[in-house]
Amino acid sequence: LMQGDRIETWVFPLNGDNDPGDPVWREQIRKGVGPKRFVEISQVSGVQAAHIVNKHKIHVLIDLVGYTGGGERANEVFASRPAALQTSYMGFCASTGAPYMQHMIADRVVAPPEYRAQFSERLMLLPYSYFCNDHRQQPAWADIPSAAVSRSMHSELPKEGILLACFNQLYKMDPPVFDVWMQVLKSNPNTYLWLLKFPPVAVENIKKEAQKAGVEEHRVVFGNTLPKKEYLERGALADLFLDTPLVNAHTSATDILWAGVPMVTTGRESMISRVASSLCLAAGRPEMVAINLQEYQSLVNQLVGKGTEASSGLVSLKAATLRSKHASPLFDTQLWVKHLDASLLMAWDSLVALQRTGQDFHVIVRATC
Repeated sequence: LMQGDRIETWVFPLNGDNDPGDPVWREQIRKGVGPKRFVEISQVSGVQAAHIVNKHKIHVLIDLVGYTGGGERANEVFASRPAALQTSYMGFCASTGAPYMQHMIADRVVAPPEYRAQFSERLMLLPYSYFCNDHRQQPAWADIPSAAVSRSMHSELPKEGILLACFNQLYKMDPPVFDVWMQVLKSNPNTYLWLLKFPPVAVENIKKEAQKAGVEEHRVVFGNTLPKKEYLERGALADLFLDTPLVNAHTSATDILWAGVPMVTTGRESMISRVASSLCLAAGRPEMVAINLQEYQSLVNQLVGKGTEASSGLVSLKAATLRSKHASPLFDTQLWVKHLDASLLMAWDSLVALQRTGQDFHVIVRATC
């Protein structure tokens, strides 16, 4: 949480204590900011919530919801303009197009200069990746990957062969990337595609499409969703993670990189298709980012190799991915907070300059290490 001489953090939760989300995180946030600055707005309308925010004289209000599920009240709050500076972050991975949203937090990869015209907001560009995670600060996840977890503990997994995994929600697949996956499987008989039943209703259709493509049914396997730690432990059994270019892995990408599994991704023009590239670059692994889908397929084939064991290139990349957990900026949450603090202060200075001169600015934060 952001704290300091110039920044004081307030939280206005739209969901109450009975929300099905993680109550542990909610309580940690409440303790972190203190009860005075944890102001419930879950039982009031969006307009009433905006009055509450305004009464507390909030300078910068950050929207973590956008147009995602349950975002209607959040939009009412922000449309009422209760704060002088309003910023979009994380929840909705695109421009809001809203006249009441002055800034959006991003980075140079998800929002490169040539695509800035796609954003109605002024951009607050953080160094490395804009995407925040807390993996390094979770004691329960410190021993992942775990030598105590093996394929034999999961009945859906083959005893041998190369496991090519994608743990994204199944809607993120599109025909072009699915076709690439099928070509990889057919070219490399030692490989298996490992997906999640996420949602289960899609499983049979995917199996049918794989068979139409000439891939044996047993070479596309599905796992159940699991609690976070078990999910991370099982995910570490994958040899290579295959990303979906249409809508990238976001949290799933940080999870798999924390588990020490290398990935292959490629981006398109939209912000939502460039997040995994941002994460791989912040992890110090640019070799995981392909220029296009053709290079993506070539890179996967190169890493897979032809035997039942992982290629030397894949073994080396996996070792490098494991080292990145502790050496790269991607999992340095405290460094990310410093950069966010700097961006908020600069955004406020930008607002002051706008009021004085009529000129508005993007905010670009230089890396502090």
